[in-house]
Formats: sequence, structure tokens, C-alpha cells
Amino acid sequence: MKPSKPTRLQDFRSSENGFQTTLYYVFAGILVAEVEFKNG
Repeated sequence: MKPSKPTRLQDFRSSENGFQTTLYYVFAGILVAEVEFKNG
């Protein structure tokens, strides 16, 4: 079962979007951890 090119592009876009979302959550988590660490 070979995906057509538009489908592969769509998969790439959605996975890229998911990657950006993951990065955003990781970044937010690091920020929160730093703030809590500084506040003791």
C-alpha cells in the first residue's frame, strides 16, 4: 500500500505540526520548572 504524494505531504505537515506542539509544551514545562525553582 503506497501512499500518494499529496497524502505523504499531508502526513509530513501534520507530523511537523505535532512536533511544534511538543516543542511548545516542553518549552513551557521548562519555563514553569525554572520559575518554581527560583521561587523555592
